[in-house]
Amino acid sequence: MTSIKFHCDDDCHNSPRKADARDLVIAWAAGDADAVTSALTDDTTWQVVGRADELGADAVPGYVAEIGERGPSAIHIHNLLSHGKGVAVDGTLESAQGDLGFSHVIIYASHSKNAKVAEVTSYVVPIRQ
Repeated sequence: MTSIKFHCDDDCHNSPRKADARDLVIAWAAGDADAVTSALTDDTTWQVVGRADELGADAVPGYVAEIGERGPSAIHIHNLLSHGKGVAVDGTLESAQGDLGFSHVIIYASHSKNAKVAEVTSYVVPIRQ
């Protein structure tokens, strides 16, 4: 896991769900597979658009490690939007191997404030320098 700088304009004070999604995305950016998997249900699916396979919960740690291996230095979260069981988070990730733009759509298993993540759809693209 890598220590990275974090920038987010949304303080999430009135939305624990947004705060949870923010923390999940920060863990993803840092390559912290343990923190990410602890937020997931046992049958979570994670679709990274452009990859041939949909990731099950057992494959997520490998994907998160790939992100961490990029040498991330900073994450900038531009937007956090929540409605019902869903949260959308977009921003940029600065890394030694080149910056990435990302958007994650995170769906929780229920409306409960303690619900875990049931599915994620991610768009992750290189940003031209």
